[in-house]
Amino acid sequence: MLDEGLAPCANILGQVPSLLAWNGGRDEAEGTGVLFKTDAALFDRAIARLPELRP
Repeated sequence: MLDEGLAPCANILGQVPSLLAWNGGRDEAEGTGVLFKTDAALFDRAIARLPELRP
């Protein structure tokens, strides 16, 4: 996101608990939270790019 200019800032939040709906069930896991900051003009492009980076 930063390298592509879609988010000029990213805050790494560290380990956070995650609740997942996966393969017809629910699960819990730990993950790293990231908060991307972007401009309103880039918002739609940034949102569209996320699933491409993390399917």
